[in-house]
Amino acid sequence: MSLSGNEGYKCKECGLTFPTEEQLENHAQEHIRLAGVFNCDKSKKTFSFRDELDKHLLVDHNE
Repeated sequence: MSLSGNEGYKCKECGLTFPTEEQLENHAQEHIRLAGVFNCDKSKKTFSFRDELDKHLLVDHNE
């Protein structure tokens, strides 16, 4: 959780920004609640965050 210039507080996981740290923390809880919703159709692996799935696709499947 970090302040990103005049934009507000930026989520490290998805890049969304929020005007207050409290709103960012509430948003971060949604990432936790939705953990495991990003699935690889090729290997059936499950990831908590989209960027983890993207990295997996690039490294393991050259996509």
